Amino acid sequence: MENIEKRIEPLVYTIEELAQVLQIGLSKAYELSDLKGFPVKKIGRRKIVSRAGLEQWLSENNGW
Repeated sequence: MENIEKRIEPLVYTIEELAQVLQIGLSKAYELSDLKGFPVKKIGRRKIVSRAGLEQWLSENNGW
């Protein structure tokens, strides 16, 4: 039987993961998370970004 490795993509990203996904620095990722309209939610002191929200935001703001 063929061994197929499936990669499970997370539904949300931390700011650190966001920086890795977008290949930007951590300080720039925090800057983005503070922009009006950016798809970030706070849970306590933790900020998370939904993958779907990020994809939509990127398609609508391709000149950011």
